[in-house]
Amino acid sequence: MNQVKYVIDKEYHSMIDLSFIGGKLTHYKWTDDENPSREYSTINFTYGQQLNNLNLDILGLIIDDFEDESGKAFILGIGGKRSSYLPEKYKVTRMEEDDGKFEYEVSFKYETKDNYISKIIINENDDKYEYEIFYED
Repeated sequence: MNQVKYVIDKEYHSMIDLSFIGGKLTHYKWTDDENPSREYSTINFTYGQQLNNLNLDILGLIIDDFEDESGKAFILGIGGKRSSYLPEKYKVTRMEEDDGKFEYEVSFKYETKDNYISKIIINENDDKYEYEIFYED
C-alpha cells in the first residue's frame, strides 16, 4: 500500500502518498483528499548504507513527531511496506495557514552491535534524541 486515506474528527479528509525507489522510501506527501493540490507537508529522504535488517518502522517515529493524527496509523503498521534502508536524513516542508511555509532538516546516526541496531541518534536543529534498542535471546 503506497497511499492511505483517512478522516480526522469527521471533518478533515486527508491523504498520504508514499514513493519508493529501489526499496527506499524517497518521498512522503500529506494532502487534503478533497483538494489534493493543498499540501500540508512533504518529506524527502536521503539514504546512506544502513540496511533496515530488523524491519523497523522509522517512518512511524518520524511522522508521529509532527503529524498528530497520521503518525498513529504508521506506528500500528497500517502504512504498508517499510523501507529496506534506514534514512540518513530527511527534509520536511510544511504549510501552515497562519505562518506559511517553513522547512527543516533532521539527520540520523545508527550504532550497531553484532549487526543489530543498538542505538538511533536523531539530530533536529539543536535537539538530540537517542533511542536505545535492546534484544533478548
